[in-house]
Amino acid sequence: MPAQPVALIIRGVKSILKDCVKFGLVFASVVSVNQVIENMKKLIVLPVLLVAFNLGIFAGGIPEDIVSAFRSGNAGALCSYINQTVELTIDNKEEIYSKSQAEVILKDFFSKHHPKSFNILHQANKTSSKYAIGDLETSSGNYRVTFLLKSVNSKVFIHQLRIENSND
Repeated sequence: MPAQPVALIIRGVKSILKDCVKFGLVFASVVSVNQVIENMKKLIVLPVLLVAFNLGIFAGGIPEDIVSAFRSGNAGALCSYINQTVELTIDNKEEIYSKSQAEVILKDFFSKHHPKSFNILHQANKTSSKYAIGDLETSSGNYRVTFLLKSVNSKVFIHQLRIENSND
């Protein structure tokens, strides 16, 4: 919500509270006008920001940085989105790795399989998570990429990542 409508709401509340003070209502005499206004700002602005931020995380689809990282084979950029631990599956070898271990494994994968293109084929989302399926074309064949993103403390992280040879 832009600042201007919020300012109008606050001015309206301030005017009402000043009228309350004129008429000596108990509510206005117990709590100062400024305290009420500050509380109203928090009550109005905080939910609006939370809703806008949550919509911003998942409304636009998969973050472009993730798509770009797959297209360029940039393990470092991809790992900036990986959670502290990640369930990583590459060619049917599935393990839970730390972020740093996953980066080494992904660097190795991309050094052996240079990406030519990457496209998101399908995506679905719930309130705080998103699932995507993509097609990764490399110098050594095509791979199906699936990953699960979750929002943690207002940041998006990859919690599961599968890269499977689609020629099998």
